Amino acid sequence: MALLLTLFTDGIYYWVLVLVIVWTLAGFIGWSFLEYRRLKSGGRAIAQRVGAVRLFIDNSQDAWKHSQGVTHECTSPEKVRYSARHIAVRDERDFPPIYRRYYETAQQLAIAAGLRMPILYVLPDEQGINGFVAGRHSQDMVMIVTQGALDKLSDDALYGLIGHEYGHILHGDARFNLQLMVVLAGLQIVYDWSDPISNSSHRSRYADYNDVSQNTLSSQKSIDRQARSTEAETENFMSHSDWIAYWRAHNQAQNRKSSAKGHSRQLQHRHVVNREAPRSIWTLLLHGLSFSSMASAQLIKHSFNRQRELLADATSVQLTRSLAVMETLKTIHQDSHGSRLSSVADINGLSHFFFASSGADLGDVSWFATHPSLAERMTAVNSSAYHDFAVQVARDKRLNQQKIDTIYEQRRLGGVA
Repeated sequence: MALLLTLFTDGIYYWVLVLVIVWTLAGFIGWSFLEYRRLKSGGRAIAQRVGAVRLFIDNSQDAWKHSQGVTHECTSPEKVRYSARHIAVRDERDFPPIYRRYYETAQQLAIAAGLRMPILYVLPDEQGINGFVAGRHSQDMVMIVTQGALDKLSDDALYGLIGHEYGHILHGDARFNLQLMVVLAGLQIVYDWSDPISNSSHRSRYADYNDVSQNTLSSQKSIDRQARSTEAETENFMSHSDWIAYWRAHNQAQNRKSSAKGHSRQLQHRHVVNREAPRSIWTLLLHGLSFSSMASAQLIKHSFNRQRELLADATSVQLTRSLAVMETLKTIHQDSHGSRLSSVADINGLSHFFFASSGADLGDVSWFATHPSLAERMTAVNSSAYHDFAVQVARDKRLNQQKIDTIYEQRRLGGVA
């Protein structure tokens, strides 16, 4: 602000600077307080914010009883119940195999670490390999793992990932990260709010959901009524030409109706775009101005988080009695998605929670990266094993490049169709 006043005015108005400082501090404290209120329930609030699905064991009753007149018969409920918020079972053995492996691994490592097992969640729409823990106390501690991690990690690699997250719980990082998120909310909230990409994608997903909902809400009565009317109209048809004429007329009517509907949608979309254009310009401007506050928050996370990640890797080695976390890091390095996340809300505010970089960092090896690079972490775990892995990766790349060069040479000479 002082620079802007110096460039565009005759001098610095100190009362303006005082007002800006007061406004900035008030906004920072106000947004942080609001974030604290939102996260009162600890890890459960984080799980709800990212849209995670809970693995829930329902021990409320052994069987559901249904009364039928005088006699009573006990019928066992279905073993697995799916909903938008949980996957519920009666017994842990009833989980689908991929989730049962997750549950049993977390249970075994909780015993090894001497901890109460956290509430387990899954991010079903994420194919990147990642996960995190969050919570203030053991009662609200949650562990969230992506579907990509459960699909792609071997048993050893999954042990390494969960052992790393238990390391964060043992060292108090799960609670500290939550507190850091509250403190930095005042810095990042304007950047997240003014992000035009995430807001537009959210609106498009919401619009798609509304379209699908409206299409699926056609009642069976209207379908039956349409079938009866078609039957009445075609009752007296005696030849093939009658059917052809009927369907031609029917298709022409449908085409006119769909073209009219498309034209009205286009006009509505044009009005919406024209109405939202000034707002998008202002949000882009605000997004650019608030970039410095987001970068400051990333720098603060960088200062606190990088050494804690290396310590959690070491704790994973201690809990699993193996280099299982090395297998996790190798799998992320070789996977096409890596650890990137695509549909998690508030990705900037949560970037320091995850096992590996979620894709929101400004570079992998920059001052703004919240996690050490995969190479740095693998070297810290076992430098010789990482050296062998790097040599193997380089050899595979060289062989693949040689195969590609051979194919192109054969195509150039006309040897391959």
